[in-house]
Amino acid sequence: HIKNLKDPSIANCKFLLNIIESIKPKTVDFSKLKEGNTEEDHISNINYTIASARKLGAEIMTLWEHIKESNPRYIGILLAELHYIEKQGTNDFYAHDDRTANLSKYLYIYKWTQNKIISALLPQKTLKVP
Repeated sequence: HIKNLKDPSIANCKFLLNIIESIKPKTVDFSKLKEGNTEEDHISNINYTIASARKLGAEIMTLWEHIKESNPRYIGILLAELHYIEKQGTNDFYAHDDRTANLSKYLYIYKWTQNKIISALLPQKTLKVP
């Protein structure tokens, strides 16, 4: 289980690949994943994850280094992009032209990542309101 966007287990890519597979089944070929025992295997798995996200139409700003280091900002951006693609598939978004579509996409991703990053970085304590 993933605790937050800083969780080092994100770097093994299984979490991200399962999300990609849930958005569009048969996008991910799990047999292409390597054991991950070496640095080369690890980087290969990360690059396969990025390539799989691109198959869905994701514009990737996240580099393999960001996933390897479990950088919460870039993991959040990647997740927001995947979430946006999933929402597009359900026709929750409507735009009159490409410019409006791009603007709404980037605003959506910005808002989504800001909320997720803020909630991931905040302590998981319940605050008492007087």
